[in-house]
Amino acid sequence: MAFTTPLAILPLPPPPAYLPTLPKKKDEYFLASQLVRNQEKDLFLASPNQPLPVDNRLAWPHLHLIRLAYVDDKWRRLCWHMRGIEKLLTPANSDYPGRNVYACHYLFSHPECDCKYREVDFHYERRVRKKQPLVAPTDWIIFPAGQGPEWLPPRRGRTAIIKRIWRQPDEVEEDEPTQAIDGDDMLVVQRVPQQAQLSASPDRPALVDVMHQMRTIQQQILNVRFNDEDRVQLLAHERASKEIHQLAVNASLPHVVTAEAVDVVLHNRVQLHNPRPGAQEAYAAARRTIVDEDNYVEEEWDTRLHQLLRWFRTDGLTFALPFIRECLDNNNNLFGAVVQDQIDRLFGALGRTPHDSKPARPEDDDGKHRRLDDAYQFITTQAHEPIVERFDANAKRAFLRDILALQELQDAYTAYQFPWRKILDAADEVIHLISATFEARDFDLTRLSPEMFKKGMQLVNEVYVLDSRDRAPWSGMGSGFASYGWTSR
Repeated sequence: MAFTTPLAILPLPPPPAYLPTLPKKKDEYFLASQLVRNQEKDLFLASPNQPLPVDNRLAWPHLHLIRLAYVDDKWRRLCWHMRGIEKLLTPANSDYPGRNVYACHYLFSHPECDCKYREVDFHYERRVRKKQPLVAPTDWIIFPAGQGPEWLPPRRGRTAIIKRIWRQPDEVEEDEPTQAIDGDDMLVVQRVPQQAQLSASPDRPALVDVMHQMRTIQQQILNVRFNDEDRVQLLAHERASKEIHQLAVNASLPHVVTAEAVDVVLHNRVQLHNPRPGAQEAYAAARRTIVDEDNYVEEEWDTRLHQLLRWFRTDGLTFALPFIRECLDNNNNLFGAVVQDQIDRLFGALGRTPHDSKPARPEDDDGKHRRLDDAYQFITTQAHEPIVERFDANAKRAFLRDILALQELQDAYTAYQFPWRKILDAADEVIHLISATFEARDFDLTRLSPEMFKKGMQLVNEVYVLDSRDRAPWSGMGSGFASYGWTSR
């Protein structure tokens, strides 16, 4: 039996520091519309170990300090380096799955230059719509050698908005950041090493060795701890397997099973080959069905929902819970007020899209974006082409119930310890009660007890309120079928 550690819920970053309204004085902020393209292009070294050219200032390490608040009125999506942001998709085990987190431009390429900018997409959209300026950080923003901002304030008045500094590289501390001195825009700092400072500070290679030793010791401690746990689990598993095997073979009390006894038992069995490492993963990857959009227009709704469910099980897992919350929040007539109130109470704000932001959709896949939009319109309306049928709504409820039953979705939120079985049982009860009530009303009232029929009719009247416009009288099916609100009583 495999023991897996539950995935921890990843908290998303809080909104960055911003002002609720624009300052009255225009000299306290600058706009994205005022920025101009930086004419100085990035310089890249031929090899990582190549020394920086001392005669070319653009290849030196660069810093800048932003002095004013920043208002993005052009949807530029810039970090404090004044460069384009990195876009990260939030995983399923996060506060708001299916969203995008905007991060620093150098988050992956140069983590040591990270400006610590983090913002969820709906926080950014709300801030831009309300023209709320970001508060500039007080720390210097460090650039990799040879690189600079993509956008700059206009040259006139640039020094009041941003202060830029280049540091001349030396042979002692080429990559070590130091505190820059104050100066005008585009200031070049000539750093002269001082022997007193060098003797007082620890040697850089020695510091690296100490850090490496610390990490080695930590890794040894972790290995010992996890190996002990694995060894205990392995011994318990072997002991239980031997006891079960002995009881099954000899129907006697468990005792130590020798290797000779096992050989006798397994002599006539067909031995399986030893699986290669990674064979299961390769097998699953080779037989993984990719949900494409080639025949989307010709697909029936059953096929579309089935394909969407398969996508939720694999690459679209992070969009599964936001889609359920979106459907239930905008339509209270799917499972009834009682069940949906309990779902809201259990999930809280998890996976819910804020009211002033767009729904969670994959921005890099137009086909899945369209599939989610169409499925949402299909589920949240009770009108169905070409004929309005009440049983279509029950199929939609069953589809949402199947999403909640995905094992991958439940594993992603193991840390919350949701009562998934109770949620699924409540959804099944609603689906079965509505179906049984329709059958009893249309064919035979004795199929349900009077109490259950009364309860079912209350639920039917509640969940089919939005369908009143579709229940126009139509005599084609007779009064025995109450597809459009007619009753046989």
